[in-house]
Amino acid sequence: MSSKNPGVFRGLVDFACELDSSLDAHLKTATVFKGTSKSIQNELLESMLEICKNKIKEEVKNADYLAVMCDETTDIYDNTQMVIVLRYELQGKPVERFWGFFNPINQTAEALSSVFHKELQTLIGDCPHKLIAQTYDGAAALSGVNKGVQTRIKEVYINAHFIHCYAHQLNLILGKATSQNTNVRVFFNSLSGIPAFFSKSPQRMAALENVAGHRIPRPSATRWNFKSRTVNAVHEMKDALIECCSTLEASNSRETGSAAAGIKRIVNDPEFEFWLEFFSKVMPHVDIMFSQLQSRNIDAAKANASLKVFNSAVQKLRDECDAMVLLLPPEQKRRKFKTDKLAAAKEVCDVILLQCRERFSFTNHLEASKLLLVNNFPVYAKNFPSNELEQAVAAYPMLEKDKLRTELTVLYTREGAKQPVLAELCGVILLSSCSS
Repeated sequence: MSSKNPGVFRGLVDFACELDSSLDAHLKTATVFKGTSKSIQNELLESMLEICKNKIKEEVKNADYLAVMCDETTDIYDNTQMVIVLRYELQGKPVERFWGFFNPINQTAEALSSVFHKELQTLIGDCPHKLIAQTYDGAAALSGVNKGVQTRIKEVYINAHFIHCYAHQLNLILGKATSQNTNVRVFFNSLSGIPAFFSKSPQRMAALENVAGHRIPRPSATRWNFKSRTVNAVHEMKDALIECCSTLEASNSRETGSAAAGIKRIVNDPEFEFWLEFFSKVMPHVDIMFSQLQSRNIDAAKANASLKVFNSAVQKLRDECDAMVLLLPPEQKRRKFKTDKLAAAKEVCDVILLQCRERFSFTNHLEASKLLLVNNFPVYAKNFPSNELEQAVAAYPMLEKDKLRTELTVLYTREGAKQPVLAELCGVILLSSCSS
């Protein structure tokens, strides 16, 4: 038998030996060929990879459309790594296939694009119109509108609309909104110190639980909700925090006592109190939005509806900023304080709304999906959705407008109708919604 950590390949061989006595006997008695050397392992793995890639190539060749997803990072040796995932329609359903890891020479848009072009040439070199969607994260080298990978790809593959991962966007949007104003940055830096203080000591954590009944979740700047849980928790248990810190001030530990006094001053600070109240109203909408975008049954139409509701909620919060400032305690109603906070709060809302518009700029595929909302079919049968059809064809010029209109008209009046062009519309919506 091999060691306790034999690796994936040898581990599978050992497992197969438990099921097959003849293989087990071969490995124990063979003197010429056992098939377990590193060279043989690598050759077998390369052969399996080649078979998988050939299968994927064949599927892509038979598919009408293709979407690609990509991400890049650096490993512990500072080498650039890039992964490509393909998405296409197979027997009426969207499928995702891992295509491979690659090593660009660096993380520039030019180097990443070079790798992308090479792989796409292998897959759809003779059918550039097949690529209808591309999705990456928020890195400038990938998503930049001027010289980013998405722009360079679209110069060759004109139908390849760039769509950012919707759930991932929220972290970027909130991060952008909360980094524009110095006072807001100070608020979140102070906020992160509260759970950090309690998490450093079991005694501190126990003291907080005795007073408040639960803990404060530790924040992470890379989380989608950008410390949403921490904002909500501190807002909910503010009085308990002050009481707990008052108790800890008398601690035998000088470090604990002085740190507790500092936390108490922060929580009682008018500036901190204002932003805590403001973001306690913003964060629930972010939580709901993320939950909806991460739902397993999300589709393009639902994503579009969620975006509209989120934008409306933020706009409403902006409109209510004046009333919020008027409700400030007397000690916070100094004219300059009110004016500064009102302008800063509105600025945060404006940045969120602006970032939503910019990052979710391509939504035609969401509008196109309205054509296939089953619940609307009775309405569409009486009043054909011409505007949505125009947007669908504008977004995807490969669709034949007149034929699609005819087939949709039949669909709206007779359930179960399936036509080639209609199936084509379903296909492009499924693929172009790959990041939602």
